[in-house]
Amino acid sequence: MFHQTISDPLFKNDDMKNILLMVSLLLSLTSFQTNTENNHYEKDNYQVDYPTDWELNTSGLMGSKFYLFSPLDEPGDDFRENIGLIIQDLQGQKISMEEYVELSLNQLPQMLSELVIEKDEAVSKDCHSLQYTFQQGNFHLRILQYVWLQEGSAYILTFTSEVDQFEKHLPTAQSILDSFEIVKE
Repeated sequence: MFHQTISDPLFKNDDMKNILLMVSLLLSLTSFQTNTENNHYEKDNYQVDYPTDWELNTSGLMGSKFYLFSPLDEPGDDFRENIGLIIQDLQGQKISMEEYVELSLNQLPQMLSELVIEKDEAVSKDCHSLQYTFQQGNFHLRILQYVWLQEGSAYILTFTSEVDQFEKHLPTAQSILDSFEIVKE
C-alpha cells in the first residue's frame, strides 16, 4: 500500500503543502455538506426539501401554505430565519409576470417601512426574483423572494432573515429554495 505524508520528500514544497491542505479541507467540507440529511415535504402540487434541524409549520400562519423556521443562532437570538410559501389565486385574471411584479413593487412601500429594493430580475420565463430590505419593529430584515405564475396561481416563496445574518444563512436557504418544485398535474 502506498502511503505518503506531508513530511515526506515529495511534499517539501510549501506551496504543495498548502494546496494539499486546501484540497483536504474542501473535500471534508463537501463531504459534510452532502451527508446532511433533509426532510421532504410534499403537498397538493408542490414539494420542498429542508434540513432536519429546521421546523416545518403547516398551520396556515399568516395565510401561508407552510413556513420553515431555522434553529436559533444562540440563546439571546430573538429572530428565526424562515422560508414561507403563499399561493395567491389568480383565476380569471389575465396578468403577466411583468404586471404582477409591477403591482407587487407598487404595494410594498405601502406595507413596509424603510424599504430598499436591492434586486428585481427575471430568473426564467416563469420565475421572477426580488430582494429587498425593510424595518419591522426592532428588526432590520432582508427578503429574498421568488415568484412563479402557474396555471392561475402565483406561488410566492420567501426567505426572510435579519440583514446582519443574511449571508450566514443564505447557503442553507438557497438550497431549500432551489429544492422547491411546483409539480404539474
